[in-house]
Amino acid sequence: MNVTCSVVIACNNAETVIVECLSRLIRQGENPNLEIIVADGSSDRTAQLVEARFPSVKLLRFEHPSTLPVLRAGAIASATGQIIALLDPYSMVSPDWLERVLKEHSEQTHAAIGGAVDLYHADEQGILAWARYFNEYGMFMSPVEKGVIEILPGCNISYKRELLFDGDKPRSEEFWKTFVHAELEASGGVLWQSSHIPVELWKPVGFASFLMTRFLHGRCYAAMRCADASPAARFLRL
Repeated sequence: MNVTCSVVIACNNAETVIVECLSRLIRQGENPNLEIIVADGSSDRTAQLVEARFPSVKLLRFEHPSTLPVLRAGAIASATGQIIALLDPYSMVSPDWLERVLKEHSEQTHAAIGGAVDLYHADEQGILAWARYFNEYGMFMSPVEKGVIEILPGCNISYKRELLFDGDKPRSEEFWKTFVHAELEASGGVLWQSSHIPVELWKPVGFASFLMTRFLHGRCYAAMRCADASPAARFLRL
């Protein structure tokens, strides 16, 4: 039986990288088992570029601004694949990335599988690019060891469908890998790191934009984590 894969990419103002990101995915071949979904909440030309250059890509438009967890959850809800892979628009896949993802899932029973993340054109990058890379993904630099791991990279991760759905219904209206992984481990599952599924990170954003993104991500995560907390618990965390 052919295994199908849905690749989910959540975008907020990714016009500088989305063409290269999608071009590399399209070059995986005219694979009928590959579905590419872009969830876009941008105020730039990301959606227009996707529509004009990649008619086979499923484009979902969201209001701007929309958080990445909302965008990812919306795309996951529309995914039809047995394997659901999450990439960033900054994730530049290798030519045989899809083949490697499907092979790893066929060989492993684990529901959550991640791969390596290297810096794009590493020899040409300056100190700020390296600093951003190490801050977010340094622990996933090649070579990575194959096996059980405590954390997986959000820009290169794939799931068996049953982990993200209850039947045909998505488990959450916002996708946070931290909570998904905590539930998986609480039920006896593990996070699996593959040594054979690499992507390269190309993130040409300014340092101020990088800091703002980290701040907004942290604030959004904290809000979700404390959603059911009492006023006293919120005050103590603050």
